[in-house]
Amino acid sequence: DRAMFTFSKMLHSGCVPDETTFNTLITGFCANDRVESADFFLQEMLKQGLLPDLRMFNTVMAGYLKQSSIQGAIRIYEQAMVSDNRPNTVTYTILLQWLFRMGKAKDALHVFDQMVSSKSCQLDTVSYTTLIHGLLKSGESMLGFSIFKRLAEQGHANVATFNIVVDWLCKEKRLEEAAELVQKMENGSPCPDTFTYNSLMLGYAKAAQSNVALQTVDRMISRGCCPDMVTYTWLIEFFCKAGEINDAWALMDEMICNGYEPDAVVYNPLLRVLLKGGKLELALSLASSMIERGCRPNEMTFHIMNSWPIVPMISSQV
Repeated sequence: DRAMFTFSKMLHSGCVPDETTFNTLITGFCANDRVESADFFLQEMLKQGLLPDLRMFNTVMAGYLKQSSIQGAIRIYEQAMVSDNRPNTVTYTILLQWLFRMGKAKDALHVFDQMVSSKSCQLDTVSYTTLIHGLLKSGESMLGFSIFKRLAEQGHANVATFNIVVDWLCKEKRLEEAAELVQKMENGSPCPDTFTYNSLMLGYAKAAQSNVALQTVDRMISRGCCPDMVTYTWLIEFFCKAGEINDAWALMDEMICNGYEPDAVVYNPLLRVLLKGGKLELALSLASSMIERGCRPNEMTFHIMNSWPIVPMISSQV
């Protein structure tokens, strides 16, 4: 391609690439999910006697991990080790994150032990948050929760750390514990954000406690946290199920005004309740608006409207 051609032309013309050239190529190829090409230039850099900085090793290693290529990532990690580029906090945290994602919890814990004993690495909140998240998701909840409690007591847990635990507790249906944790956040630090309240809202909703979920949204807004796409999507579905079409429609207008573009998941409950109530003209208007705004109907949209004559109209415009 053009980058490879330009590099080859550069060599043939006698122009020697420098560190900036290689760094640009490595970063660019990784950004475009072409880690093998990035790795090629990393190796070329080493062959020419140029020492890549640790940022380049981290970039290529992350690229391999993004492709679930643990062997490629470990090879780059080992190259960094022998090139006087001792892995830093970023290196270890990248490894931790992807090892957990690939279900290799034991390997991740081994990497964390290396972090603890490494002189070139200083553990930070991001590292601990990555560890806690991975442990909770991999079934090592007791260890993850224990590390979180210790981190929170020391005042080193940030809102992202708390959110991971609140979200996990809600998904585990431990709503009372999640609510207590949010209360602690409200009474101290860090302050809960929209993600915090959304997790609690969805937890209550899945537990058939819609009224408490609504109260959670009110609580969120009263504390200065603005609703986001997740909040609006649930609220619109809730009001549609309750038959409160005007409220649902007003919320969709509000979300658009606030910069959130409705998707098919937002439109579907409105279409369903309009058709169920015999409001065909409004349903047709909403379906037309959906198409005009560039929102593609999904399978559920067609399922909802399957028995109505406006389906051919939608199908012809998709």
